[in-house]
Amino acid sequence: YNSYLHALSSAISEIMTGEVLSSKYYQPFQWMPHVTIAKKLESDQLQKGFCVLAKSFQPLTGKVVDMQLTKMNPYRIL
Repeated sequence: YNSYLHALSSAISEIMTGEVLSSKYYQPFQWMPHVTIAKKLESDQLQKGFCVLAKSFQPLTGKVVDMQLTKMNPYRIL
């Protein structure tokens, strides 16, 4: 999380309205932008992607502060 993501969260929260904004999950600073990677790749494409990632992988440390198990279509928290 950095100043760019902080400003992005602020800007998006000013734009969102209605039902989305009323959800506690989309209140300012209660969400983190993310990208789903390889969702629709074929097996060989996924293997190539993992090879690329393995070459540039750098271990990091962090602290898990929240976790949820969800299901999509329709979205629901399990």
